[in-house]
This record gives sequence, structure tokens and C-alpha cells, in this order.
Amino acid sequence: MRVLPLGVLTLLLVAGLAFPVAAKETHEIQVSASEFTPRDLIILTGDTVRWIWLSGDHVIRNGEAPTSENAGQLFDFTLNGPNDAFEMVFSEAGTHPYFSAPQFDTMTGVITVQEATPVNPATWGWLKRAFEDGPASLRFPR
Repeated sequence: MRVLPLGVLTLLLVAGLAFPVAAKETHEIQVSASEFTPRDLIILTGDTVRWIWLSGDHVIRNGEAPTSENAGQLFDFTLNGPNDAFEMVFSEAGTHPYFSAPQFDTMTGVITVQEATPVNPATWGWLKRAFEDGPASLRFPR
């Protein structure tokens, strides 16, 4: 196992903050008889949201209420015992309110999708070499 000097670790941390890696993640929302946990999510484009049934009968739809103009156009699915999970990949940035149709006045949530920051391969190549070869090989890109 290679141990990096504090200066190299600091550089890796700063570079990571300046150029975040756009990793694809799966976020879970538990659906009980009366609530979503968590209710609101902030995710990146390309991430997946998985709703997991715990109890109750639910029809989960995008929109602010059943009478909303766009209700159910992005997603509209049933969660109950036989249908215990549903997942969806969010590929476009935006704000997506959702609700459980039977309890739309109390069971609501929002999924906020932010644009993922692309990774610059040239920048990460020299960081990878520094980690593999040690700090003597560290050369900043021009």
C-alpha cells in the first residue's frame, strides 16, 4: 500500500474539489404508508432514483398534484406488495416534484437534478501518475 506525502494528498483533495468526478449513483427513497424517506433529493444527471415499497398502496407520479398539467408524464407507477420497487435514470437537469396519488396532499417530494461536471481526462491523468509513481513524477499540465 502506497502512502502519499501530505502535500500530494492536499493537491489531490484540492483538485477533487475543483474538478468533481461525475460518478453515476443510485439513490433510494423508502415509501411507507404515510411518507417518503428522504422526501427531497439533489442528484446529478445520469443518476438513478429507486423507490422502495415498505407499506401501503401508492401510485407515484411526477407533478405537484393529480390535477397538474404535467402529472404522470415523466413517471407514473404503482408500488405495493407485488410491485416493491421502481427505478428511473434522470438524464436531464431540472426540478421534478412528485406525489403519491392516494395521499397527494400529505405525501410529496422533489427530485432536483443538477448537471454533472464532466471530468477532464488530461487533468486526471497526471494525478493518477502521481499516485502510482510517487510525488517525484508529479508534473502539472501545461
